Amino acid sequence: MINKIRIENVKGFGTQGKDLNVNLDSNKINLCVAPNGFGKSSLATAFESLKRTRLEITEDNKHIGEKNAPSSLKLTIDGNEYTADGTKNEISDYQVCVIHNRSRVDYKKQRIRNYVNVEAYLEIEDIDICPVESSAAITYQINSIKREFGTNKKVLTTIEPLLRNKQFLNLLPECYDDFNKFGTKKRLEKIHVVQNSINSLRGTENQVRTQIVDSFFSEIEAEENYAHFKSVLLKVTPAATCFDVFNMFFQLLYIWNHQKDNVRRACNRAQYERYKQRIDANLKLLDTTGRSICSKERNGRLVVTYPHANDISNGQRDVLTFATELLVFKSGLRLDKKYILIIDEVFDYLDDANTMAAQYYLSQIMKKSHGNIYIVLLTHLNPYYFRNYIFNEKVIHQVYLEDTLPVSTQDMMKFIAFRQGLDKKKDNDKALEEKLSCYIFHYNPQVKDLSAEIAAYSKPGVKSTWGKSAVFKQILIDELNKYFKDASMYDPYAVALALRLRVEKVMYAKLRSEQLKENFIITHKTNEKLKFCEDNNIPVPDAYFIVNAIHNSSDHLRENPVKGKFEEKAMVYKLQNGVIKNVLKKLFNYQGKALDVSTIS
Repeated sequence: MINKIRIENVKGFGTQGKDLNVNLDSNKINLCVAPNGFGKSSLATAFESLKRTRLEITEDNKHIGEKNAPSSLKLTIDGNEYTADGTKNEISDYQVCVIHNRSRVDYKKQRIRNYVNVEAYLEIEDIDICPVESSAAITYQINSIKREFGTNKKVLTTIEPLLRNKQFLNLLPECYDDFNKFGTKKRLEKIHVVQNSINSLRGTENQVRTQIVDSFFSEIEAEENYAHFKSVLLKVTPAATCFDVFNMFFQLLYIWNHQKDNVRRACNRAQYERYKQRIDANLKLLDTTGRSICSKERNGRLVVTYPHANDISNGQRDVLTFATELLVFKSGLRLDKKYILIIDEVFDYLDDANTMAAQYYLSQIMKKSHGNIYIVLLTHLNPYYFRNYIFNEKVIHQVYLEDTLPVSTQDMMKFIAFRQGLDKKKDNDKALEEKLSCYIFHYNPQVKDLSAEIAAYSKPGVKSTWGKSAVFKQILIDELNKYFKDASMYDPYAVALALRLRVEKVMYAKLRSEQLKENFIITHKTNEKLKFCEDNNIPVPDAYFIVNAIHNSSDHLRENPVKGKFEEKAMVYKLQNGVIKNVLKKLFNYQGKALDVSTIS
C-alpha cells in the first residue's frame, strides 16, 4: 500500500506542503476523487517530474511566489518513507507513467506586408514512444557449427528459417539466460552426452537419423534451462521432435556464444517491429478521423503525431492519445519491476463509447499486474459513475482526496425511487404518481399533503412525511444551502430537485395570465414547460435548458430489487463542477446568505 503522499512546492501546493492520506492498493484501480481546483493536476505534475536520479520541477511548475524554494515528493509505502527532491530520488524503484490531456495552444505567424498576423490553434503533443531499433542480421554459417558437432555432423539441419521468424525472435530474449547458464562445465557435459550418443551411430545420414531415439535426450531435457528453451521453442514450432529441439538449441547456443550482440540487435529489431505493428493496428482500430494516424520514425525516435486538435473531435483526440499511451505503458511491463500509472482526469471527458474502449485497454494492464502496478485515476466524478458505467465494483478502491464530495442519502433515493416504482397500470398507483409529480417533484404553488397516501403503501425506508410539499421543500432547501456553503456533505439529488423547482417557479411567475399559469402546471416535463413559455413569447434563459440534464436525472431513479441497489445517475454528481455551481448560484440569486424555502415554493 502507498499510505501517504506528501507534495511540497509543486503548482497548487506550496512550501508548507500537502499531505494526502490515500492508502493506494496495488491490486485495485484506485479512484482518487476531488473537486476541480483541489490540485489533482499538481499531484500528476509532481509524479511526471520524477527523473531517475532526482525530482526536476521547472520554475513554471513551482508554487506562485516560491520559484527559488525546493520542491519534494514523498511517498509512505507500507510505513516506510521515500523522498524525491532536487538532489535525490528514493522512489526510483518505481517506474512512473502519467497520462493526461495532450492538447496545447500553439501559434502560427504570417507576415502580411507591414504587419504580422498571429493565428492561435490547438496542437496535440506528439507521443514519443521509443528509440528506433536499427536493423541487424545474424550471420549464419552452418558448416562452422557442424565442425563443432563431431562425426555425424551431417544430421544437423539448417535453422535459417527460424532466424528469420519474427515470432521466434520476439521470444528468443526469454532464453538469453538459458544460453548463459550453459557455459558451465556441468551443463555442457549434458550436451556432450547427446553428441556422443549420436556420433556413436553408423550409417548414412538417413540411417543415422532413424537410429536417434528420444532416450538420448532424457538427461538434458531434465535440465531446467534446456526445458525452458524447449517450452519457448514449441510456441513457434509445436511439432518439433526431441532431436529437432536439440538441433536448434545446439546451433543457437553456438551462435549466441560467437555473436551475442548481433543476436540481441536482431531480437530488439523484431520486438520493435512487432511493437510498432501493434500500435498501428490499435490506432487503425480506433481512428475514425479518416487521416490514417499511425506511428512514424523521426530523428531516430518512434513517435505518433496527430492532426491539429481543431481538425478532429475531442472524443477522437482523447481516446486516440489515451489508448496510445496505455499501449506504450503496457508494452514495457515486467514482472520484476514496480510501476505507478497515473491517469489525470482523462475518463472525465470521454463519451460512453470511448469510455468502453478506454476501459478495455486499462483492463489489459490489470491482467498483467501481479501486485506490482499502482493504477490511479484522478477524477472529479463521483465513484458511482465508474461503478455503474465502467469497472466491476470489486476492482474499485475509492479515495477521497478532499471530503467535499456529495453523497446521496438512502432516504432521498428511496423516496425518489418510490414514485418511479409505482405501477401506472394500476389506477391507485397512477393517481398517486401523478399527484407526486404535480405537487412534489414539479413546481406548484399549492400546498399539498400526500403523506397518508404514501404511508398506505408501507414501503420500508420511504418517509411518508415527505409527502407534505412544505416539508419536502424545506428538506431540499436545507441541502441546497449546504451545497452553496461548500459543506463536506450534501445530497445531490435534493439539490437537483431544488434546481428544477427554482427554474419552474421563475418561469411560472413570468406568465401573464392565470390561464397560462394553469396550462404551465399541467404541462408534463420541465423541458416541455420551458418550450410552452417560449411559445407564449416568454424568453427562457439558455442556462435553464442547460441545467435541465441535471435535474431531469434526479427523479428517474430506480431501485434494483434483486441487487438491493439503486441505479444511480452520474449526471447529478456533475454539480461538483465549479462552472455548474456558479451557474446555480446565479440562478438562485445566491449572495452568500442562507436561502429560505420561498425560493422554490
